[in-house]
Amino acid sequence: MRKLLMVVLAGVVLMAGCGKSDDTASNEAGGTTATTAHGGATDTSCASQASTTVKVVAKNTSYDTACLAVPAGQSFTLTLDNEDNGLSHSLAILASHESSQVFASTGIFSGVKMQSVTVTPDKLPGKGTYHFHCEVHPDQMNGTFIVT
Repeated sequence: MRKLLMVVLAGVVLMAGCGKSDDTASNEAGGTTATTAHGGATDTSCASQASTTVKVVAKNTSYDTACLAVPAGQSFTLTLDNEDNGLSHSLAILASHESSQVFASTGIFSGVKMQSVTVTPDKLPGKGTYHFHCEVHPDQMNGTFIVT
């Protein structure tokens, strides 16, 4: 009986870890919800590194970072350095991974090339946690975008 109880408890513990892996966080600007693409808790550790110049490198069909942050109420420059020769990439900021609403994008372009766009505060809903991804490879190249 004791062995059976231990097996049942072990199964319950294992099943608890197998739930849905996407976490959500809402922003302060009216309920837009962002889902983390990498699963687990939203990583907000990069929020302390908020900058008005954001540069991301795309290489080997991946980004060099999974978290970007900008200060609220300020324009910022979004730059994608596409180092994948002959491959098309972009860097787009969206409400969530599933959203079709793009707040800002570098546009899709082939590498090796760098492309930038200036994003004004009126383009984003405000402080909160959003999502960024490549519009060509959204499941491979993505991360969390934070407006502090």
